[in-house]
Amino acid sequence: MTTSGASSAAPAVAAPPYRILLPFAGRSLSQRALDTALQMARTESATLVPVRLERIPLHLPMDASPDHQPADALAGIQRRARDLGVHIDPRISHGRSYRHALLRTLTTERYDRVVLAAGPGSGVKFTAPDVAWVVDHADGEIVVVPAERPRRRRWNAVSYAR
Repeated sequence: MTTSGASSAAPAVAAPPYRILLPFAGRSLSQRALDTALQMARTESATLVPVRLERIPLHLPMDASPDHQPADALAGIQRRARDLGVHIDPRISHGRSYRHALLRTLTTERYDRVVLAAGPGSGVKFTAPDVAWVVDHADGEIVVVPAERPRRRRWNAVSYAR
């Protein structure tokens, strides 16, 4: 009996590419979170999935977009990723709130890690309760990056003397 030297094992199936979600609200995005996500994606040969979260008012249908140019917010991210050789798969997620939009993303997208910009206050950052909520709802790893803090005006003795 002759053998062909071929293995009887099933051929190896390539693992799907690693995916890193980078959710952000509106047009604002923390540069620290973006830099962190791009560095991770580049180091790990992962696909970066920036997700712009949009709130849709109740009187509009869910697929409506309140912004006339939704791709503008993602254009800068796409340029930076291209310059670094990072594969990117941008998304826009609609919801009745930012959490609702993020929940829709977490339940419909395939991902391995979520990178969040967190800090006190509102705006570009996710707050501590938002991060706790993501911990309860996300299946992958979660990386929390401190967002930039606004510059504070420094007072000195001359300022008080006026």
